[in-house]
Amino acid sequence: MLFDLKPKKRKIDLFDRKEELEGVMEAFKKFPIILITGLRRVGKSSLIRVSIAESKYSSISLDGRLLFMNSGGNIRKMHLVNQIEKELANFSKSEKLRKSLKTLKGISINGNSVSLDWKEIDILSLLERIENFAEKNRSYVILFFDEAQYFKHYGSRGGKDLLALFSYVYDNFERIRIVLTGSEVGLLHDFLSADDYNSPLYGRVLKEVQLQPFSKELSILFLKRGFEELKIKVDFDLEKAVDILGGLPGYLVQFGIRYSEKRNFDAAMDETLKTITGMIKGELEELSGKSRRYVKALKYIASGADTWSKIKNIFAINGDIISDSRLFEILTNLEKMCWVKKEKGEKVIYTVVDPMVRHVVLSKY
Repeated sequence: MLFDLKPKKRKIDLFDRKEELEGVMEAFKKFPIILITGLRRVGKSSLIRVSIAESKYSSISLDGRLLFMNSGGNIRKMHLVNQIEKELANFSKSEKLRKSLKTLKGISINGNSVSLDWKEIDILSLLERIENFAEKNRSYVILFFDEAQYFKHYGSRGGKDLLALFSYVYDNFERIRIVLTGSEVGLLHDFLSADDYNSPLYGRVLKEVQLQPFSKELSILFLKRGFEELKIKVDFDLEKAVDILGGLPGYLVQFGIRYSEKRNFDAAMDETLKTITGMIKGELEELSGKSRRYVKALKYIASGADTWSKIKNIFAINGDIISDSRLFEILTNLEKMCWVKKEKGEKVIYTVVDPMVRHVVLSKY
């Protein structure tokens, strides 16, 4: 179903991502590490979950943002192993895998139940058993790290222990594929640092698949197909909704669900905007926790201060004298986190990437 808030798992429910889907499935066979990048709510998780389902490969999924929040911002081995334990149960029904894992120190198997002792288990040894299992079955196992930039908070070395593990898998395992998604694309690349000599992943080739928002035409078609699927006849021009919401599938799905409930455009759009605003406010609160200047800069750019000098001036007008170095850091990080984009011409112009974010920061947030 197109209008489903959960990440898609079936190819039939994945709208117009044929080229990207084929690209990911082909990458499974060729590349040890694959990146899926794109804006928040563009459908990255849906793409990878459908790719895994279509390939019929086993997978272990780890949500970086969830682990970050549940760990209080300090992800440790305990948190990682607990999540792996839950995921292992999803595909450990295989008798061959259970037999392979049963003798591993730190693991206990009772029927289909899998328990890991995080103090005892060695993650590399666990992956070696999984590699052997995949090899014997002539298959692959996907390690899926969602919102992977948050794993820079793993351990005491900025995630380098995890990158060292990725590097070992890259060099030594033929049947394990590491897939990482990230909506803060610049931060994800900074975390991996494949072009940095000091990074464990230096020199490794990483395959990247970029996911773009739908065009206006595709967004209209997406809504049309979604309502046809529900056998709902709409009483408004679909273009009107797209002009407000843009081309992010997550926003369009929200509206489709609300309209199917309300059967009234204004009521459905009001509810949709409230829901989206709530989600964005939560993300802005997280951003503000890093520095309130991030949200201030977003607001100033959204209000029309689109050049370096204009942004600096409006900071000063509001009583905040910001240094050139600090402003450079703020704008660079906002770009890396995909909140703003920088366009070079006669002047460097900054714009807010997501029109709904622009709407929220210009409200009384």
